[in-house]
Amino acid sequence: MMLSCSRSYGAQDESMNFFFKYLAFFTLIGFSHLLIASDHGDGSIAENNPRADIVDFYAFRDLSDDQSLVLIMNVFPYVKSYNHFSEQVSYEFVLRSLQKETNGFVGSKDRKIRCLFSTKGNHSDHRMRCYLENRLMITTELNRYSRTNLVSLFAGHRADPFFLNFKWSFQIGTEGVIPPKAVTNTMYGKNILGIVLKFPIKLVFPNNSLKLIGIAAQTKDRYGKVKRIFDRSGRPEIVNISMYPANDNGINDKYNSQEAFPESLMFRELFSKRLSKNISFYDQIDGVVDWNKASLSKLVKLLLDDYLIIDFSKDKVCSGDNYFEVEKAFLEKEVSQTCGGRKPEDDIMDRMYSTYINGNRFLIEDGIDGPSKAISKTFPFLAAPY
Repeated sequence: MMLSCSRSYGAQDESMNFFFKYLAFFTLIGFSHLLIASDHGDGSIAENNPRADIVDFYAFRDLSDDQSLVLIMNVFPYVKSYNHFSEQVSYEFVLRSLQKETNGFVGSKDRKIRCLFSTKGNHSDHRMRCYLENRLMITTELNRYSRTNLVSLFAGHRADPFFLNFKWSFQIGTEGVIPPKAVTNTMYGKNILGIVLKFPIKLVFPNNSLKLIGIAAQTKDRYGKVKRIFDRSGRPEIVNISMYPANDNGINDKYNSQEAFPESLMFRELFSKRLSKNISFYDQIDGVVDWNKASLSKLVKLLLDDYLIIDFSKDKVCSGDNYFEVEKAFLEKEVSQTCGGRKPEDDIMDRMYSTYINGNRFLIEDGIDGPSKAISKTFPFLAAPY
């Protein structure tokens, strides 16, 4: 499955030639999932069900209306123009109101938004319907977007907004050195299927005192007697990089097949050991230990509570890179100054490596700072497909 996925790339630039050169090597040594970006192809279940494979997940406050929430779930890596969503899959966003406590974030009042696809032959008959619990929110046709007074929805083909310099990441992960930065986006020219949903947060949580919310995405079997989880996503790169080698002992499928907000995370000790080991590897790269036993344990626990966190108490501080800012403030025992969440243009690779290698003392940069196709400031935000 990994090799068949790679063939869909096409050698378009030097970075992709590098990709092919090392593909067989990585597969042999068990690092094949390090090749895949963000949440792309992060397990055998997802790889065998590409329409249910969550490529990336974003959640952020709309800059033009900061009391509106934008949710984006991208699926089907390297999709073709004739591909579409699956009727067999429930595409779900799970939202939870949170409170910050000494040991982390706790919450209740989960709300679920389910987006369901239907097809009746021609593309023009394909529709996506999104429900808040059991109440219909909005309907749209494939590759079109619809608006009501409160809700906007797009479902269809878009350019993959994820960006990374694979060669740079490869060198860090295998040699334990920080290479010179270079402006090379390995994800150039790739498309995905995107679901983009925008609505006022009060539509889901009417309580005016709401401050923090946690949000994750999951894909679930729509019709099976046992509604198994195909894939889930909270923060990016939890499986593909933070838990590599992700195909070891089926750790990826064990992780991805659990609910977005599990009552009790199964295999927690396994995940915790893998994260601790890998973060300790990154931490030693600069010769300074930033994560002692206690602080590393706190970081790992935070990462395993795997969801994006958005702060709705902050006013007009949502521009710029906000990813992991709420969590960073928590780890440093400070008050967050931004909205948090994750926007498509947020440079999550720089933030992740800076967190693991130096505890965010300074920013480590790979040289690629944004998507190859610009993100729009207006709905549906994601750029048209290549």
